[in-house]
Amino acid sequence: MANTKRSRRWWTVLLTLAMSLGFATLNAPSASAAYVIGTDFLRNWETGLCLNNADAGRINTQPCQSGNDRQKWSVIYQYHAGYDFVQIVNVATNQCLVWSYNGSLYAGDCNAGTWDERLWRGVGSGWNMVELTDGGINDRYQCLDSDRNGWAYLLECNGGGFQKWRLGY
Repeated sequence: MANTKRSRRWWTVLLTLAMSLGFATLNAPSASAAYVIGTDFLRNWETGLCLNNADAGRINTQPCQSGNDRQKWSVIYQYHAGYDFVQIVNVATNQCLVWSYNGSLYAGDCNAGTWDERLWRGVGSGWNMVELTDGGINDRYQCLDSDRNGWAYLLECNGGGFQKWRLGY
């Protein structure tokens, strides 16, 4: 009789554990599910200026202002293929940061045009210092770059501080 009770308890524990693991697996996000990595400033390491969605979709950098939602960006994870591939969406305008095959940079509709022009590759060990690159045309990647005059543009990646960004102030 004692063996039967012990056996029932063992099976009850085992069944409870199996069901718990099964429900945890069902509720876990898939590896390819989009999620927000963070929403904050994108601040340039070299200049200390923040990426800004100016009027008419123009992108520039300006001194960081805590109440300026045009300087706040949501970095949205899409998938991982050696690096994180993300969409970068402006909080104030809900427009995506877009790179173009002709080298231009602008804020535009997140659902229009070519999907890969709205994807950025985050190269780095974390989002406190990352290079944001385009998709790589002919394996020649261009990075989101800036200068002390407030310009933001794409330039062939060179590893310099003007091409390093931080999510957060």
